[in-house]
Amino acid sequence: MLNVPDIARCADDPLRAVLDRMWLKPGAALFRTATISATYFEGMPRYLEWTYLALRLALERRIAFLDAPTFVYNEDTPRSLSKSPEYVTGQPEALQAVLRLPLPSDVRRALRRKYVAALHGASVNDLGQGRKTEAWKWHLRTLRHLYGWRYVTYTRHLFV
Repeated sequence: MLNVPDIARCADDPLRAVLDRMWLKPGAALFRTATISATYFEGMPRYLEWTYLALRLALERRIAFLDAPTFVYNEDTPRSLSKSPEYVTGQPEALQAVLRLPLPSDVRRALRRKYVAALHGASVNDLGQGRKTEAWKWHLRTLRHLYGWRYVTYTRHLFV
């Protein structure tokens, strides 16, 4: 199955296409060292590094997309890093790094929503792990944001 069925959308607007479907997967990127040196990868967050890299490339470089399968990527495997508690609680910090990029306002707004959703996800994760105090801390951080109101009813789960 193709990861991105509408590759033309990516080519037209790679920055905003990331918000719809992540087009840069491990194994999908080829870089010329004359264009992208090893130092380009410094400062990437520990998690969501491919999202960070895709957005940075879309902001700073010309990107070419191939409309042909070139690699195999197994998504959502049982032992996937994205299923780990560390990944879930690491997403808010990673999204803060992404939000430090010079993004257009519409992209920044969409990523702020993802940031707030990541804060909520960290709260749910910690509550599920029996760490109620940590879950409260994440939840209170969630509620401080404009987009956090949608999670106010979740508060009842923290009182049980």
